[in-house]
Amino acid sequence: MPHRRLTTMLLIVFMAVLLLGIAGCAEEPPPPTPTPEPTVTSIPTHTATPTITPTPTATPTPTPDPYVSPLTGQRVDDLSLLQRRVLAVRVGNDPNIRPQDGLGLADIVYEEIMDGWTVTRFTALYLDSEAERIRPIRSARLSGLYIAPQYNAALAHTGASDRIRWLISQATDFQDLDEFFHPRPYAILYGYDWRGRIYTSVKSLRDYLESRELDPHEMIEGYSFDVTP
Repeated sequence: MPHRRLTTMLLIVFMAVLLLGIAGCAEEPPPPTPTPEPTVTSIPTHTATPTITPTPTATPTPTPDPYVSPLTGQRVDDLSLLQRRVLAVRVGNDPNIRPQDGLGLADIVYEEIMDGWTVTRFTALYLDSEAERIRPIRSARLSGLYIAPQYNAALAHTGASDRIRWLISQATDFQDLDEFFHPRPYAILYGYDWRGRIYTSVKSLRDYLESRELDPHEMIEGYSFDVTP
């Protein structure tokens, strides 16, 4: 019995050795095919070309012509005509006193609605223009307190309401030439009623300003004009 067991064990060992030998003689499997690495294709990067900003060219500022009127844009031959105080003259427009004198010679004319919304009145500005007679001179209103300071003007008028006269007396940015306080440059033209008989002239007003040293002889800034045809 022991002999048989030994024989069996030897047989088992022999078979195991035989199997191992067969396995060792078997052909080795081929090595695995390597997986190819992905090819990285470089995409060309667009290089931005810097935009050259043109250097701005300074536009030369034209030198204003001192001989051009700041009120009309018209050129004058005598510079002293523009170095005078602007005259702001109150002119009536009642139907019975028309046509007015000297109104069409003004450099600028303002018109405003007056009493009852039926009658208007003018503020005529004179700088380099001349008028031998300006008629009829009428009273000042609130508008004069806004127009005259724009030009540092001399406001020529025949009185005003108490309130307006007081406001004018407090103003320092224009010269008041109320006929009541400054009668010399005014005169009476008979044949008209009280609304149309008082008149003056550019020369009379300027002579009076000179005699009282009320003309600073300064250039005003005025308006800008386009000289392009």
